[in-house]
Amino acid sequence: MWVDPSTGVVLKTGLTAADPVVRATVTVTFRREDGLDVWVPDQMTEYYKAAHSVDEIFATAVYTGYRRVP
Repeated sequence: MWVDPSTGVVLKTGLTAADPVVRATVTVTFRREDGLDVWVPDQMTEYYKAAHSVDEIFATAVYTGYRRVP
């Protein structure tokens, strides 16, 4: 977890998990959404690799369009 030490704001999180069959890494970055005055997820990247395979999976999600729900 990456935290701004002066504000306590979470800037990025990361998770890596593995077992004998598969390895997975997920990373989320955060940004300030000025219109809402909050920090929100900006992008999530994922990586998966099976132990006995040459195949790898890469995925990226980008988050936009945040709005306040009444």
